[in-house]
Amino acid sequence: ATTFSTDTPNLVTDLVRNGGVSQNWLWWAFLITGMCTTFFYAKLWRRSGVFTDMGFYELRYSGRPAAFLRGFRAIYLGVFFNVMIMATVSLAAIKIAGILLGADRYATVLVAGALYTGLTSTQTFYENYASSMDRRQAARLTLDRMADELRLAGYDVGTAGEVLTAADDQVVQFVGDIDDGDPAGPCDATYEDAAGGGAERVKYEVDAVKGQLIRSVDCWTGAAWVEDVQTATILSGLDTKTAVFTYYDLTGTQIPLGGGTLDADARGDVRSVRILLSVLDDTRQVVGDQEYVTLQLETRVRLYNLESRDDR
Repeated sequence: ATTFSTDTPNLVTDLVRNGGVSQNWLWWAFLITGMCTTFFYAKLWRRSGVFTDMGFYELRYSGRPAAFLRGFRAIYLGVFFNVMIMATVSLAAIKIAGILLGADRYATVLVAGALYTGLTSTQTFYENYASSMDRRQAARLTLDRMADELRLAGYDVGTAGEVLTAADDQVVQFVGDIDDGDPAGPCDATYEDAAGGGAERVKYEVDAVKGQLIRSVDCWTGAAWVEDVQTATILSGLDTKTAVFTYYDLTGTQIPLGGGTLDADARGDVRSVRILLSVLDDTRQVVGDQEYVTLQLETRVRLYNLESRDDR
């Protein structure tokens, strides 16, 4: 980045004025090592698994001296060398502003600093805004998908048996033919064409450590379940302190979680499920142990196929 900073034109101008165009070879010579790095050393560097030149030094030289060298270069380059670079760039800006605009050195530094702060703040705002919008859109799509699949609980389950197989505030697992027998769905023709098969067992589970929502699909062969045919993280940034799933019976009364989960009898009474997704804004600061929730999406899904069983 310093190659394109304000001090470079001053340096090149001085070189050409005092020694002619040939003096540019003082910095053109770096092209040779740069091209060698790009075309010859890049694959070897990637194979080493290091990310910085200081990591390479510690890989090349072992023991405490290597660790000392890495620490020394980190301090030298990160503090002293960067301070020198910023000083030369600032000095060049002061000279240019003084000649072209007649500006005072202190005014030049203050105005340049204010412009830089405004530019970086604006850039950070738009980057965070785009990230926030992407996360909100992902949450809406995830909620729609969960609701659509949960509505199919109990649909064409064949010989799979129990419909709601697991239920607590962070996990729901249910059985239904979510792909309507399509072999292009999560369960291929091996399962779809099996006698009594074709059903899928879908589980949505919150990873409390990573704040992620995991979706997994099991396939019914007509006699047994083949687990985790599909497993994927479908949403990140969840507030794991908030209950995701709440369960209600036919009258709309909330079913309490005995011991933190629903037993088989309680699961048999479930006729609707509320889904609440609380998405955290990772750009906000954490104050104490509180994290700001920026978006909550909620829907309540009626299990029509189970209600139709009640009618029969």
